[in-house]
Amino acid sequence: VPQSRYRQLGTGNTTSQSTFVDVTTNWRAGNIVKLGGGCGYVDSGVGSNCSTVMVFADRIMTCGDNSFGQLGTGNTTSRSTPFQVPNLVPKEVGLAGGGPLSIHVLTTDNKVYAWGFNDYGQLGTGDAVRKSSPTLIPSLSGTAATPKCDKFLHDGIDRYAYGHYLTSFFRILTERGTHTVASCGYNSHGQTGLGHTSATYTPTMISFPRLENGEEISIEEMADYDTTNSGFVHIGISRQRRVYTWGYNAQGGALWGYNLGNILTPLAVRPNFD
Repeated sequence: VPQSRYRQLGTGNTTSQSTFVDVTTNWRAGNIVKLGGGCGYVDSGVGSNCSTVMVFADRIMTCGDNSFGQLGTGNTTSRSTPFQVPNLVPKEVGLAGGGPLSIHVLTTDNKVYAWGFNDYGQLGTGDAVRKSSPTLIPSLSGTAATPKCDKFLHDGIDRYAYGHYLTSFFRILTERGTHTVASCGYNSHGQTGLGHTSATYTPTMISFPRLENGEEISIEEMADYDTTNSGFVHIGISRQRRVYTWGYNAQGGALWGYNLGNILTPLAVRPNFD
C-alpha cells in the first residue's frame, strides 16, 4: 500500500512509500490471523479516513486515521505507529463500515466489545455515541464456557462510498444449538429486518419464518450487496438450505417482482437450493 497520508502503514511517519518497507518491528512479529481496516467516507472523499487493523492470535493492533475513535486508543488522535488495543485476546473480529470503521471483537472468554463509528447505533451499545475504547456489550456476551454471539455476520461490509451507513448483524447461539440473528444500526430501508425503518441502537432479534413443518430456522451465514448509496440488500442462508432476504427493494434487488416496496422482515426467496 503506497499511500500513507493517514498514517495507516505503521511506518512511524506520513511518508507514502513506492517500495516495500519492513515494518515488522513496529507491528511486532507474531501469528497474524486477519488484516483489514477501512478506507473512504463519502463520495467527495473516497480514499480518505484510512486506518489499518492487524489481528494476531494474541492481540489486536491498529494505526492510521482515528477521527472516529476506530483505533481503540481512548482518544481520537491519529497514529503513525501501531497501537495495541489493551486487554483483548481475540477469537473473532468484525471490521465493517469503510473509513469511519466500526469494530466488534469476540474475546477468548466469549465477551463482545465494540468501538469506533456509531452514529446509527451500529456498535450495539444502546446509543449513537462514537466509542474510542473497547466497550462491553453485555447482551451479546456469553460465559467463559459458552458464547452467546459466535460470529459477526456483517464482517467486511464496505463500499467505495457511504460505507458508514452500516447495519450490524450478530449470529446468536441458542440453547437448542441453533442460530438466530440480532441486528442494530442503520435502517432507512428496513435493513435491520425488524419490521420498521428507525435506527436501532441495541442488538434485537430478527424473527425468521418457521418451515412448513414448524421447524425453527437456523441462520448460518449472510451475504450483502448495495443497489444505491444508502440501500443494502441482506440475505440470510439457513442450515435447512433456505434463503431469506430483506432491505432495500426499490429496484427489485431484494426480491424481483415484489411490488410492496422495501422488505422490512425476512422473506423466503425460493424453497431451497435444489
